[in-house]
Amino acid sequence: MRRWAVLRRAFFAGVISVACFLAGCFFIRSSQVAYPPPSATCVIEGYVTLHAGGEPVVAATVRALPISLNTAGTVSAPVATPTEYRAISRYVPSPGGSFSGTLSTVTDEEGYFRLFVPQGVYALEVRKEGYATSRVEGLKIVDAARVNIVQKPIANPGGSLEPPRVTVLGITEGMTISGPIPVIVEAESENGIKWIAASVGGPPTILAPYFLEQELPFYLGPVFSQTSRAAFTLDPVRFGVVGRTTFEVIVYDGNNNRLHLILGVYVVREGLAPGPGEVQPPRVADSQGTVCASVTFSKALDLYRLSGEPALQVCAAPPGTNLVGIAVWRSSLDEPNITGYRVYRKIGNETEFRLIGTVGVARPSEPWEEEVYQYVDTSPELKVGVPVTYRVTAYRGELESDYLEGTTTPLPPWEVELLEPAHGATGVSLTPTFRWRAKPAWPGCEYEYVLLVIEAGKPLLPPARAWWIRDATELTVSEEKALAPNTTYEWLFLRAWMADDLERPTASSFAAITPWKWGTSEGWRWWELIPSPRAQFTTGGG
Repeated sequence: MRRWAVLRRAFFAGVISVACFLAGCFFIRSSQVAYPPPSATCVIEGYVTLHAGGEPVVAATVRALPISLNTAGTVSAPVATPTEYRAISRYVPSPGGSFSGTLSTVTDEEGYFRLFVPQGVYALEVRKEGYATSRVEGLKIVDAARVNIVQKPIANPGGSLEPPRVTVLGITEGMTISGPIPVIVEAESENGIKWIAASVGGPPTILAPYFLEQELPFYLGPVFSQTSRAAFTLDPVRFGVVGRTTFEVIVYDGNNNRLHLILGVYVVREGLAPGPGEVQPPRVADSQGTVCASVTFSKALDLYRLSGEPALQVCAAPPGTNLVGIAVWRSSLDEPNITGYRVYRKIGNETEFRLIGTVGVARPSEPWEEEVYQYVDTSPELKVGVPVTYRVTAYRGELESDYLEGTTTPLPPWEVELLEPAHGATGVSLTPTFRWRAKPAWPGCEYEYVLLVIEAGKPLLPPARAWWIRDATELTVSEEKALAPNTTYEWLFLRAWMADDLERPTASSFAAITPWKWGTSEGWRWWELIPSPRAQFTTGGG
C-alpha cells in the first residue's frame, strides 16, 4: 500500500510543468504544413498551450529567429567568484542570418505549429494579442526538433511584453560538467520577476503536491523587484544524464512573459564502478504491478508552492482541463551504481518509442528504503481516449537495461451535479437523503465520492459529517449523524473521481478535489483545487 500511495498522491497533486522537450524526431500532420524552401532542410514543430497538459493556444504567431552564439547565446569571460563563465540571454540576429523561406507560422486549432529552417541556432518566439510573450533561446537545429511551449494571458495589460533578460554565471555553451558546481541565475524585467527554475537534461519540471510540501528545483518564489538573483549548486547526478545534454533555465516575469534559455553542455559521471555487462531493470512500484496511469482534471490549474510561503498557492488557469500521464517504478537492484532512468513513450498508432525524459537516482532517507520514482508527462500530444504506452529503463553509461512497460488510456473530464436537497431548500429533514449524478456518466468506469456536510459559512473543520461512497448516487443520513434543527447547511464533495478500476486504476478523472491541511497556528486551511459544486439548505424544526 505504501508503494501505491505514491501513485495515488500524484492523482491529488497539482502539477505545473514547463514542458519543452527537444527530440531528434519528426512526425507528420496534415495541418500547418508549408512547403519548405530549398534552403530550409530542418523542421521545428510542437504545440503552444496555456499551461502544462492543458488546452491549446490557437492562432498564435510563432517565429524562428536566427541567432549567433558568438554574440548572444553565450559569452565566455572571467567573472567574480564563485563562477568562471557567463552565459547571457539576449536575442541578437546573426550577421547575414536572414534567408528566403518560411520563418513564421500560426498555431492551428490544436496549438500545433511547424517551421522549416536551415541548420543553425534559433530563438523561437510566440506572440498573440492579449497574451504574454514566450521565447525559447538557444535551439540548436541540425535536423528536426520538437518544442512544446507554454504561453499565458498577460497579467497586466499595461505591462511590457518583452521576455525577461537572463544571465547565467558558472555555465557556458559547450562546457563539460563532471560534478557539483556553483551556479547563479540573474533575471531582469521591468515587470518584476515571478519565478526562476533550472535543470539539466530538459526543461525544469515542477511537481508540488500540496501535502508533500516539496521544495522546487533550485529556486522558485515571488520577487518584488525588477531584478532577481538565484544561487544554487548544480549536481547533474540528480537528473540522471550523461554525455551531450543541456542546461536549461525558465523565468517568468510579473506579466507572465516567459524566457527559456538552453545551453549545450557535456556531463561526465564519475565514481561509478564498472559493474557487470548488464544492468538490472527497474521494478514494478507495488504488488499490483502498477507501471503507469493517466489523470484528467476537470479544471485547468497552475499549482506551485512559492518559496517562503507556508502552504501551496493555487492559481486557476483559463477554462479547460489538465491531462497528465504518470510513469511509476521501483528502484533497480543495481542502485546506486547506475547513471539513472530513462522514460520512453508511444502514443496511439505510433510505431516507435521516443525518449521523453530522464530521472536521476534518489537518495533514500533510510538505508533500508527502496525508492519509488515517478515521471509526470504533461505533453499536449496526450489525448482523451488515445492509448499511451510508457517504457522505463535503467542505464549505466552505454549499458541499458530491459524495460518496464505499461499502457493507459486517458479518461474524459466530467462534472458532478447536486440534485437534492436543492440549493435554497427549506424544511429539510434532519436525516435527509442526498442525491447527485455524474454528467456525463462514462460506461465501464467506477466512481468514488467523499461527501461533506458543514454549517453554512463555517470553515472546513474535522468532518463530523463526512461519508465515503462508491458507485452510488445517493446517501441517506443515519440517526447517529442527524443534522440540527432550524440550521442552514452546505453540502459538497471533498473528492469526486472516476477510474477504470478504483482498486488498481490506470486512468482516473477528477470532477472535484478539495484538500485540506492542519496548521497549528491557523487551524484548518484548505484550497479548492477543483471546486465542488455546493448547495445550501435549511433544516426544519425536527
